[in-house]
Amino acid sequence: MGTYWPQLGINTIVNLQPGRAYQIKAIEDFNITFPECEANKSGNNGSKVYEPFNPTSWNNPVRTPPSTHVIAIGKDAFYQLKPGNVIGAFTGNGTCAGILQLTRNDEALVVFGKDPFTEVSDGFVSNEPINFYMFDSSCNETHSIEVVFDKSFPNHDGLFHFNGMSCISGIKSSTFIAYENLTSAINIYPNPTSGEVTIEGGAQGKITVEVYQAGGLLLFKINEDNDNHKGRINFTLESYPAGIYYLRIISENVTDIRKIIRW
Repeated sequence: MGTYWPQLGINTIVNLQPGRAYQIKAIEDFNITFPECEANKSGNNGSKVYEPFNPTSWNNPVRTPPSTHVIAIGKDAFYQLKPGNVIGAFTGNGTCAGILQLTRNDEALVVFGKDPFTEVSDGFVSNEPINFYMFDSSCNETHSIEVVFDKSFPNHDGLFHFNGMSCISGIKSSTFIAYENLTSAINIYPNPTSGEVTIEGGAQGKITVEVYQAGGLLLFKINEDNDNHKGRINFTLESYPAGIYYLRIISENVTDIRKIIRW
């Protein structure tokens, strides 16, 4: 989910897309003028939805708008966390309900509330404490972090608020948490590749392969079960340009992130 927060120079929405829903929070009345959009008055325009790239073993957050709490990452906090690392917001039961890979200092972490129409605890309830973790991509280490909130923003108590707005101004402390590396069980070849890719091993039962561009755009997913893939999955990148791609492989016994080069 993208965010446009002009006060802080944040714009990860970039352009509004026909057929998508958006929520606006304003401090005063204003008018919106929609230009004609004849080409997209009917049907889906085929635009892809931005999904943050998840290079960790954490679950992908369940996006259930409008229950969101947007947390900006201040410049001091951004450089403390380091570009390339990942910050996650976790509920008390250990569910990741918000994730952001830090690439620049004008981004925001969108944290999601519990879906009110299900019994599953897939997000935060009102006034629940937000637990923050950082994944260090340089060494595959996970740290529990204690953050400092900027008190000039409305919600600075560290709790989840419906339509909340906060800003992390700094990191107070960090505690290392053991990270279990399960990557050795999976073999991906050829790499680099001219297009065809094979994944072998490390997959029991159902498996999902998510293919991302380097910028974090989800290109496609592959869902297989054991009877179909028999320990091997094949797909192609022939229709995509040369460059770096990421594979997120999720199975019953492993979640793995791999980089692959398409030449």
